[in-house]
Amino acid sequence: MHNHIVESIGSWGVVSTPYQSRMGRVKGGDIIEIPENLRSYPIAHRYSRIASVDEDGVASVCEGMGSAHLLRDGNCDISGGPWWSIPISLLAPKHELYESTYWNWGNNPVGAHKGIYYQIYRPVHTLTIHPYEVKYRYALQEDHARKGHFMHDEYLDPAEWTLFIKGKEYYDGEHRWIFKKI
Repeated sequence: MHNHIVESIGSWGVVSTPYQSRMGRVKGGDIIEIPENLRSYPIAHRYSRIASVDEDGVASVCEGMGSAHLLRDGNCDISGGPWWSIPISLLAPKHELYESTYWNWGNNPVGAHKGIYYQIYRPVHTLTIHPYEVKYRYALQEDHARKGHFMHDEYLDPAEWTLFIKGKEYYDGEHRWIFKKI
């Protein structure tokens, strides 16, 4: 049994969080397990990795695992894809750990073949709905967000799409509006 979750490791040392206080929280670098019934485009793999979680609580996810460059704060820069996003409130903690590979430069200077690879156990969270059942829009008001900015945007009827999250101000007074299929 692990007593701590390693958040990051590198030239700065090891940053960890006590196991009990961390297992129910979603952070960058964590793993998402996708149930088989939700594996359709853009999802094909059983496991994907979270790069980061933004201030609205939306995780940026790399399909599959990608090559994860581990940052000091535990977030990752990941080469790979495709990418999808999901509000972290739609992830269910599994209270399990999954061992996966992360890398950074350690004490080495940047350059070919100078990366240091680490096997780290990170918390696993289960995806509860497919990312296509969530729509992201940007607007000043909810009714404008439901209409969308472009001709090809479908109208998000309140009978079919509930407002799930009104995000923080994004740009010029606009907010990110996140709708979930009912």
